[in-house]
Amino acid sequence: MLEAVEKSLGRIKELPPLPLAARHILRALNGDDVVITDLVSAVELDPVVTARLISIANSALFHTTHPCTNIRDAIVRLGLQETKQLVLPIVLAAFFDLGRCPNFRVDEYWKEILLVAMGARKLCECAGDWVDETLLRSAYTAGLLHNIGVLALVHIYPKEMNQLFRQVTNVHCNNSAMAEKLGIDPCEASYLVLSSWEVPDEISQVARDMYRDENVSRSSPADLTVLIRFMVNWYAEDFRGISIPYDLQGLGITSDHLMKAQTLIRRDMPPLVKIAGMLNYY
Repeated sequence: MLEAVEKSLGRIKELPPLPLAARHILRALNGDDVVITDLVSAVELDPVVTARLISIANSALFHTTHPCTNIRDAIVRLGLQETKQLVLPIVLAAFFDLGRCPNFRVDEYWKEILLVAMGARKLCECAGDWVDETLLRSAYTAGLLHNIGVLALVHIYPKEMNQLFRQVTNVHCNNSAMAEKLGIDPCEASYLVLSSWEVPDEISQVARDMYRDENVSRSSPADLTVLIRFMVNWYAEDFRGISIPYDLQGLGITSDHLMKAQTLIRRDMPPLVKIAGMLNYY
């Protein structure tokens, strides 16, 4: 078992660093006031991301007869907020090779990731000044990256992960079974990947603690973990129900905030679901 752990840790640490363009994109997304020129400059550094974003903007989803031919036009068509939602998933979809694990439902993975991230941001926006600034600033990125370890493990161990996913009907494997087979679970894999990419600690710690059974101590990263855990559970319930869990009350979030967020999430859900199905093909 120890040998398997050491092997898995080594394989993850051998993943190439996040490309320079992706780091610029991540930095642009984490800025307080992202403008189109900043995002254009960052995206244009990566031709694959540029091509995929333009392809999505030209898809039938946007019902247009005038094709986009450059990244600025694509961002204008998609909208700045929508582009911010899409660009990091596009980077990650291009970075990991997921095609060798056919039992992994890539579309379902991206659907959950996009809706959890979008929902976390909208819930914080609905709460406004009631929530900590760290939650408002980091909710979307934490939602996008909270389970990136699964992508890393599918990329590194496609055969083994394919066997594990053969036994389940969704994108979540049993963490203990995965740890037993590979010597590592998605939480630890996520933390290692994000740490090696120098993603802020508050984001990488959410990924590390996301599916751990033990409670996390109260701190800004822990509050962020509580938020993303809730969003994952709410997503699993198809965003039904509006009762406020005790943990969320401690963050300053009320039932009224939850009701408002529910309305916004359901309004913006259909296009994100369609885009989730595109990410693995564009």
